[in-house]
Amino acid sequence: MRRPRNLSIQETEEMLEKETNNGKDLTLLSAVNAIITLAEDSELKPLFFKRAHSYIKFLAEREGITDIQAVLLSVFVETSAGGMVSDLSDISRYLACNNVEILQHKEEVEALVKRGMLRQKRNNMSGNVNYVASQAMLDSLTKNEPYHQKTYKNSTGIEFFQHFYDITHMRYEGDMSTDIMIEEVERLIAENPQLPYVKALNSTKLSIMEKIVLTHMCRHLVLSGTDIVPMDHLTFLFDDTHDRFDFFRAMSEGDTRLFSGGWIENAFSDGFTEKDEFQLTTKTRQTMLSDFKIRQKDYGRCEVLRAEKIATKE
Repeated sequence: MRRPRNLSIQETEEMLEKETNNGKDLTLLSAVNAIITLAEDSELKPLFFKRAHSYIKFLAEREGITDIQAVLLSVFVETSAGGMVSDLSDISRYLACNNVEILQHKEEVEALVKRGMLRQKRNNMSGNVNYVASQAMLDSLTKNEPYHQKTYKNSTGIEFFQHFYDITHMRYEGDMSTDIMIEEVERLIAENPQLPYVKALNSTKLSIMEKIVLTHMCRHLVLSGTDIVPMDHLTFLFDDTHDRFDFFRAMSEGDTRLFSGGWIENAFSDGFTEKDEFQLTTKTRQTMLSDFKIRQKDYGRCEVLRAEKIATKE
């Protein structure tokens, strides 16, 4: 709610106090409403924090976040509720602050993203990063319940790969950075040590990104029955251009522990290997996916035509 232009700050404060019965009927959503009403054009001056103190404290304590995170989250909720995404400059304009001042709080915004309260939206054309309140965050506010980050504990094998798909799909859509994707996958793995797949994965000497690539390929096979995964179905996992090129080169040249460890191999097509298409090895299927009863397919290796067997034309 924007402060009516015909009301003074004092009149606005009195209006908010009346709406919340002097704070006795305060809810998470009404606290957000009060914060954004007082924050507009406030320049984040000390007077704003003084006037909004009770609302900020209420939201911050209920959600387990800092005071400035409570203010920033409230403004993002306001724009998100209107169906819009916002970048930091939009928040600056709302608060009537310099862009540099809000940029100083970028780590606070990233902390909200890591908690799942905000989602990142990267513009593929411009590369600009926008933010939007997650649906789970909006739902919790509506229910007047503190937001709780999604738990992955006690997942079944299928649920594990479904959760993994949800995480990587957000990376694919640009809603999540590679760094946050890594943290989320690490949490998924850490919360399910009982799964045979996780035990097998943790016993490898693979890096976390190699584990993510391998799990992505396993996910394709387990959930979709897809045996062959092309390069462009893997490179999206990297949001940094240089990291993406390094991965492309390493996979093309087989210069990765995924190959040297015998976990993946180049796919076969008409008896020939495809440089930019990959599949899981028999070793991976047998040691990591045995619980899923996946049938081993015949990739026709016996059909490979070797040069020494080609008859010389006379």
